[in-house]
Amino acid sequence: MLFPAERRIAKLAALVSVLHLGFVLYAGMLATETFFVLFFLLFLICFLPAVTFRWWWRLSEPARKEHVFKEHVFIAGLSLGVASMIRPVGHYLIVIACVLLLSSTRSMRGKITRLLLLGGGWLLVAGPWLVRNVMVCGALFFHTLPGLHFLQ
Repeated sequence: MLFPAERRIAKLAALVSVLHLGFVLYAGMLATETFFVLFFLLFLICFLPAVTFRWWWRLSEPARKEHVFKEHVFIAGLSLGVASMIRPVGHYLIVIACVLLLSSTRSMRGKITRLLLLGGGWLLVAGPWLVRNVMVCGALFFHTLPGLHFLQ
C-alpha cells in the first residue's frame, strides 16, 4: 500500500516490521492489556461485594446470603489467577485483597474462610506456574522483568 511501484522496498519493510523486536513486544503488550483488564474487572466485580464495611453496602444483613459471597470470592481468586498469568501483578493484588478481607466487618471464621477461598482460587491457576519457575530456576517469580518493566 505504501510502496506500490517498489515491491522490493515493500517486502523489506514488511520483513522488518515482522521481525523487529519493538513491534513484536508492543503488539504483545496491547494484546495482553485487553485480556488483563477483562479478568481484572471480573476479579473486582466478584471480590468487592464480598468485602463488607459498615459504610460501603447499604443492604440489610438478612438480605445477604453468605454462600453466594463465598462462591464469588473463589471466582475472584480464579480470575485474579488468570489475570496474574497475563500480567504479573497478582501477587501484589492478593496481598492487598487479603488485607481488605481481614479488615472487613465479618466474623473471624468468615474472614479466614474467604481468605482460604481467595488464595485457593488464585493458587489453583497461578500455583503450577510458580512451582515450575521454582523447579527450573530456583526462585519464586512470574517473569524475568518484574521491576522496572512493571513500573513503566
